Formats: sequence, C-alpha cells, structure tokens
Amino acid sequence: VPEFIEGKHDEKIIELVEKLKGLNEPIFIRPLNEMNGDWDPWCAWFYGKDTDLYIKAWQHIVTLMREHGGDKLQFVWNPHDRSYPDFNWNSPHMYYPGDDYVDWVGLTGYNNGTSHPGDIWREFDSIYKPVYIDYLKRYSIKPFMITEFSSNEVGGDKGKWIQDGFKFLAQNYPNIKIAVWFDGQDGLWEYQIESSERAFSAFREGIRNPGFAKNTTTK
Repeated sequence: VPEFIEGKHDEKIIELVEKLKGLNEPIFIRPLNEMNGDWDPWCAWFYGKDTDLYIKAWQHIVTLMREHGGDKLQFVWNPHDRSYPDFNWNSPHMYYPGDDYVDWVGLTGYNNGTSHPGDIWREFDSIYKPVYIDYLKRYSIKPFMITEFSSNEVGGDKGKWIQDGFKFLAQNYPNIKIAVWFDGQDGLWEYQIESSERAFSAFREGIRNPGFAKNTTTK
C-alpha cells in the first residue's frame, strides 16, 4: 500500500491501462479487493491498522488509471462479507475511498460448508441479506455487484443452495446488477458448478429464471 501511494508501481499500472484500451467493452477493475481480510497484503493489519493509507492508495490508482484509460473503466470497491481480524478498525466501511472514486460496490461471501473445523454451512440469504441491507444504507447511489460467490458441496444440499440463491437474486436484491460465480476448487472447498450433477442441474435451471432477463442487452 505505501508503494502505491509513493508511485512506485505507476509505470506498470499505465502499461496495463494502455493494453486495456484495445478492448472495445466496458472493463471492470477491482483493485485491492477483500482488503478487510488478513489473507491479503493490503489489509490494514500489515501497515499500522491505518485504513486511511488504503484509501490514499486506492485514490491514487483510480486517478492514474482514469487519466490514461478513459471512461470505459469501471472501478469496483469490494470488501469481504466477514472481517478478519474482526475489529472496528478493520470494518469494511473504514476502507471506503469515497463516491468519486467508486463506480460499483462489490459484495463477496461464500458458503464454505463444513470441510474444515470451524467452517459452517451458510445459506445464501444468511450471507447476503445482512450485507445488502447494510450497504444499501451507505452506498445506495451505487450499483452492486456480487464479484465472487459460490457454495461448497460438503455439509449440506448445494443444489438447494443454488436454487434458493438464484431465486432470491432475481426477486429480492434489485440493486445487485451483476453476480459472478467462482467456479473452481479451493483446497477442500468444492466450488465448481459441476461438483455434482444436482449442483449443475440447479445452476442450469437457475440462470433460466425470467427475472434475469430484465433490462439486459443481447448481441
């Protein structure tokens, strides 16, 4: 984080933006995501618990990329739904860089299942409803995006989790405009769409929900 503020990575950032200019599509950029988790080096845990430094780094990156990348870049600010460590200074809202520097607000939460000691099965609504309500109070002028979500296969009924999640997304979360499924195995966490036939079938049926066809564009 201090290196971003000092401009030590400006050359690489500009080089990246110059390459992105060739893509004739909107581009979502998610810098320094899940900053309230100590698995990432930009968590304030690693630089004096000073979230203001994160904000300065984010603002520097966004300003630089906008200057060189034009208006097709969309910046997604994206905490995790749970903070580690869970203290007030590490609240996701302490990291918010300001409306002028954020285009989309990202939500990320996983049902980890019970593959590891301490993991618990969490239903879709128990993950996203509290975060959604909280964020609407704070960032309602911004569109929301679920940047990563998935369910483990171990510990419950993944097919039903997917069915419920897709139904709730279509009906109960109007400010969530985009949702991105994390499709892969992460250690013992089986997040793949095809981790079982039941999960795959539920996913295939879920994306056919007519609620997802509202206000979309097709080519």
